[in-house]
Amino acid sequence: MDVTLDEVAVAAGVGVGTVYRRFSNKHELIAEVVADHLDRIREYADTAARDPDPWRGLAGLLDRSCGLVVENRVLGAAMTGLPEGAATVDGFEADIRPLIEGVLARAQQAGTVRPDVTVADMFGMVVMVNAMAAFTEPVEPGGWRRYLTLLLMGIRADRDICRPLGPPLTMDQLQRARAITVANRITGERPT
Repeated sequence: MDVTLDEVAVAAGVGVGTVYRRFSNKHELIAEVVADHLDRIREYADTAARDPDPWRGLAGLLDRSCGLVVENRVLGAAMTGLPEGAATVDGFEADIRPLIEGVLARAQQAGTVRPDVTVADMFGMVVMVNAMAAFTEPVEPGGWRRYLTLLLMGIRADRDICRPLGPPLTMDQLQRARAITVANRITGERPT
């Protein structure tokens, strides 16, 4: 996130002019990287929608999405309010939400996922796993998978262990939270 376009050029083995012809500033580069990663999540969702086992499809979508976010911190930052990627993420969410809703609904109809789980909950799971990955990486690389498993078990529709959830966040609330985070990062204020 702190790298300059000059450093990108060196790492890519190209001239600085080549990078600046493609991206006029670092923010454009970040937005492009975010868009590329979001396209991969769309592919994961397409694969999940075609999986004959609804639970495996949903769990695989979350596993691959978490893995991508963990490997690419700029994507996680964009999902939670990085100014350079927020608009890209908002557009992506509106575009892909019906596909993810379909994957979730199929798993719920199959009786493998709690009926009160929402798409916003799935987004929250990815954010939580990303936070745990950042926290545990120095001492246990890959330790985030344990927390993903705990979350996946929490959305299973096993009535013997399920407790009622509190009210879910709406997509509007998530977008407002991202906007507040972006504004706070721009102004340097702490969230209240």
